[in-house]
Amino acid sequence: MAFVYTDCELIDSGGRVLGVGKSLPWDRELLERSSYIPGCAVTLAAALRAAAPFDESVRVGTKHHTWLRLKSAGWRGHHLPRPLFSYRLHSANISGIGARLLPELGRRRGSERVLGHFWPTAAPEAGPSR
Repeated sequence: MAFVYTDCELIDSGGRVLGVGKSLPWDRELLERSSYIPGCAVTLAAALRAAAPFDESVRVGTKHHTWLRLKSAGWRGHHLPRPLFSYRLHSANISGIGARLLPELGRRRGSERVLGHFWPTAAPEAGPSR
């Protein structure tokens, strides 16, 4: 196992909880098309060294690129299905997730969202390579 990841509380700029951001259990095939693992997963240094080098030209979907590289190197992740960190949403999140989710969460506070539908995946031409 290379890393452990969890669900998160989605919060606004004032720290108010808007809902829960859900991840999904580890699935090698799903990882190819969905960025469902948060960037703050706890990752082993040995796994990162084994998956290196990383493509520094990837600017969107960088965390997804990392998980794909780890998977390609034979590592896997483990999902703990409970919110153990807070993810602050705002209109300027680099991934664009805040701009997409805030209007929806404003209408339905307290609900759960699978974040893999909102985080960008690594661009196909910048996928895993060795």
